[in-house]
Amino acid sequence: MKKRIYLIITLLLFMTIAKAQVQSTVNPFFSNYGTPFEVPTFDKIKPEHYQPAYEKGMAEQRAAIEKIVNNKEKPTFQNTIEALENSSVLLNKVDNVFDNQTSANTNKELQEIAKNLSPIMSKHSDDIMLNANLFARIKSVYDNRNNLTQEPKGKDQKQPINLNLEQKKLVEEIYKDFVRSGANVAEDKKEELRSINKDLSLLALQFGENTLKGDNNWKHLIDSEAELAGVPQSIKDAMALDAKNAGQEGKWLVTLHKSSW
Repeated sequence: MKKRIYLIITLLLFMTIAKAQVQSTVNPFFSNYGTPFEVPTFDKIKPEHYQPAYEKGMAEQRAAIEKIVNNKEKPTFQNTIEALENSSVLLNKVDNVFDNQTSANTNKELQEIAKNLSPIMSKHSDDIMLNANLFARIKSVYDNRNNLTQEPKGKDQKQPINLNLEQKKLVEEIYKDFVRSGANVAEDKKEELRSINKDLSLLALQFGENTLKGDNNWKHLIDSEAELAGVPQSIKDAMALDAKNAGQEGKWLVTLHKSSW
């Protein structure tokens, strides 16, 4: 009897550990958040979730782009522009969270991830924006945007109709993005453009980190409360607490962070 109870307890313990391990490996980006308005579940998102989510998002978009490019049908709004817009759902999902996280609550681990991802994302973007076959389809839709129709949708729509203003605007913006990203650059110059974009992505990241360090390092110590005339008491209390934590009790420390401003 005791042996059976021991076996049951051991089995339950094993199942609990196994369940915890499975939960720890579940990537929140790979399913709906299940929150109001699909607000990201920041309490469940860990640094190790970003890289796999980015890689899967890029793989999904590459497959979608390949499908658009290899489509033998004449380019239309639906099979080119709309398909392109829907190609990056997962990538946009993780990128929006990561950008907000690194902007508002970054740390060294996230900064290291950003450094690793920066050249990868730069190449991924260039592979799309400099894809001559993809741009040819986009240009075809752009050139014919005033004459294109869309297939009937729903019971109320019997005949094809022209693109509406929003659809035409989307076509124009996508075409403009591709042109400004170098789609019309000569083939022998595209590798140079890729190199410049890669360097810029890393330099922009470095600039952001330098700015953050500058913000964090700037401090101004105030000895006399008279200099704080007109400052709300709650702000002065916060400054006094910051000074105390910095080993300057009885003074007021001004930084570039809240609650100094």
